[in-house]
Amino acid sequence: MSNLKMLYYYELKKLWKRKMIWVTLLIFLVATAITMLGELIGYYYIGSEKADTKYHMFLVDREYQKQLDGREIDQSLLEEMSDAYGRIPMTAEKYSLTEEYQKYARPYCAVFNFVRDTTRMTVSEMMQWIPDLEDFYRKRQTMLEEDWESCSLSDGEKEFWRQKEAELEVPFMYRITESYNMLLQGVATVGVLVLLSVSICLSGVFAEEHTRRTDQLILCSKHGKDAAYWAKVLAGVSFAVGVSFLLFTFAAILAFGVYGAEGFDAAFQLIFAKYSYPITVGQMVFILYGCVMVTAVIFSVFVMVLSELFHSGIATLAVTSGMIILSMICSVPVQYRIAAQIWNWSPSSFLAPWNIFDVWMVSVFGHYFTAWQAVPVIYVVISVGIGAIGKIVYRRFQVSGR
Repeated sequence: MSNLKMLYYYELKKLWKRKMIWVTLLIFLVATAITMLGELIGYYYIGSEKADTKYHMFLVDREYQKQLDGREIDQSLLEEMSDAYGRIPMTAEKYSLTEEYQKYARPYCAVFNFVRDTTRMTVSEMMQWIPDLEDFYRKRQTMLEEDWESCSLSDGEKEFWRQKEAELEVPFMYRITESYNMLLQGVATVGVLVLLSVSICLSGVFAEEHTRRTDQLILCSKHGKDAAYWAKVLAGVSFAVGVSFLLFTFAAILAFGVYGAEGFDAAFQLIFAKYSYPITVGQMVFILYGCVMVTAVIFSVFVMVLSELFHSGIATLAVTSGMIILSMICSVPVQYRIAAQIWNWSPSSFLAPWNIFDVWMVSVFGHYFTAWQAVPVIYVVISVGIGAIGKIVYRRFQVSGR
């Protein structure tokens, strides 16, 4: 154990001494900052007209949101919203530029957008809608049922989600959730940055021993082959966990520092309407943390094993980067349920809001588990399997040698 510990620290030291790692992390920290703060940069246009700066719009809307914070989205609030939007002239082509919108309707735009997302009504339908709390929840249920049907859910899955929907506290209470929404929308970008950093920085962990012809010298150590292998793997996994924690924590600090941290106990449905699991936006953040870290772990093991298989850092980087890019531009139609589910839950695709909070589930002996519950467990099991395969490859190379 002491030998493994010594080798582990040695491998970590080797990793962090590489300039490439520091440059990569610096670039990706900047990219994370742009992702989190991009909504506040530049001007907001309606058509070809410059309406306002994005930062000033944020400040104005934030004041209106504070007036709504803590109010139940009940019949009274729906009627206020409808009355406010009813003051906008029906003939207005760009209603958000009208004086009536700015004076009366804009203070309720957060509720207006929530109702739209929850019911999938168009703007014109919303303008003509007669506010009714029961009709609102009927439309929400219709939206959910249509979504479940389009995703080809089984009867058991549908019943699971109906039960979870019944557990939600209604009427929903409006809370300011801007920072949590930014983290949810930004997790896809942060996830890609984490996987790219793992791919770039770990693709040479095993390969460089072969390219530098130092493998036989290192692998004849009296401490054994197993210790050398697991020290490298553990160092790589530690690096992946550290990078994922660094980038996501940096994103969280920016989000909470700029957009505020209030609303921790707000319903998740305020920012992700089509999901019925009763969690808060605060719990969502911890779920995202866990999913990013576990995904980084399996991807790091995969990268390192490929590095040993190919004996080439460049080839490993090409394959893993290609996988990430492919997941960004390709998808499997939902009609092919099993293939689509495997594709969406693969490490290069999983870190997107619609995949982490997928309505597809895993059934085990009649019990259903959501994506964010099942996938991390699956990843841990697969990581152990990949690591074991890599160990076999590593040991066999030393027998054949050069």
